Amino acid sequence: MKQKLIRGEIIIKYTLIDEFLSVIISNYYFRRDPKSQSTAFRRLWQTKKFQLFVNYFLDEAYLLNKMRMVHEIKPLPPDVRNALERINALRNAIAHSFFPENRRQYRAQKMVMYQNTNIFSKEGIAKFLQDAACVEDHLTHQVSWC
Repeated sequence: MKQKLIRGEIIIKYTLIDEFLSVIISNYYFRRDPKSQSTAFRRLWQTKKFQLFVNYFLDEAYLLNKMRMVHEIKPLPPDVRNALERINALRNAIAHSFFPENRRQYRAQKMVMYQNTNIFSKEGIAKFLQDAACVEDHLTHQVSWC
């Protein structure tokens, strides 16, 4: 049960970060009217141009590709980029394996490690949540300047 909760938290945080990156990229390519922030995306979704952009570009882009694009739009600090890379690697292991501890990078320790700590421990999930909060805080501020 604990593993399912931790896996769910990892996937939810990853998805939220991915969404933040998508919003930053969308704001860069589709300048929104600051006066109507609440309905800007609703109106954009009514355009074929935006639908195609999201469906064939954003939905197909991996998180690290989105991170690199956002970094080109406005540089991300190294600690944020490093945290994003760790979160991406962990999410890939968790989402693509029933037994991620058997993956090559974790086989020696026989457990899924996150910053040298078992992710399924209190300390491990705390380190993950700290990284996720760092990234979310930075990207939240990034979304506001777009």
